[in-house]
Amino acid sequence: KTRPGAFDHSSNATLGTFNFNPHSRNEITGMDRITARKMTAAEIERANPPGETEPVTYLSGVKTLRRKARQFAYREFTLAGPVGLGAWREAWTLPFDGGWPPEVDISEASGDDIYRHHVNYHTLGTNPNGHGSTPHGGGWSILPNGLTLHDSIKYGCEKTPTELRYDTAGIHTHETANADYMESYPVIGVAVGGSQTSDFITPAGPASPDTFSMDWRYRQWVRPSLIAYGPNITAKPQLNL
Repeated sequence: KTRPGAFDHSSNATLGTFNFNPHSRNEITGMDRITARKMTAAEIERANPPGETEPVTYLSGVKTLRRKARQFAYREFTLAGPVGLGAWREAWTLPFDGGWPPEVDISEASGDDIYRHHVNYHTLGTNPNGHGSTPHGGGWSILPNGLTLHDSIKYGCEKTPTELRYDTAGIHTHETANADYMESYPVIGVAVGGSQTSDFITPAGPASPDTFSMDWRYRQWVRPSLIAYGPNITAKPQLNL
């Protein structure tokens, strides 16, 4: 597992803060790569207090793109992986002012469930797990066209003054009302599951690989008109990179 902290969105999951920020390049795909890896014995000893019954055993990674902060935009994450027992990946947005919520989860997935992914939208409120937010407007969906987490897939979400619209591989999947006018920025992360199970993640164990890798690419569009739905407009919007 990884140390509990900011990335723990469920009281039933032990995911943790990201204490490793790897950044490499996949020369075959031309995409950037995040890798979570099993810690060495020396790292485990340094990271865990004596007598720890559920020691931290993986280093996980995150990439924050604060320079991409916008109030409204169509955001597109191209992701491939990670795959394997215990892996958890997420592409989401957080408020630029450092608060939470709101949070828009554009793609979440468990590495041992390669045929599905999850979207969500957290707003102010209180939900049953006590995290001070109300998730709504999301859910699990089967990846289209026989795709799996092994494949390079585009996940998009357009945030407008009135709604959030999600698509996967160019296919519209979810939408929900939006009441969030805050400037937000994208985040991409790979974590490794802990000893507690949940609806989202299976714990890492002896069958888990030593490394989990996810290739990624990010783009966003900002356009004068926010009426037309992002990926289906005929005139190409301004590309803000």
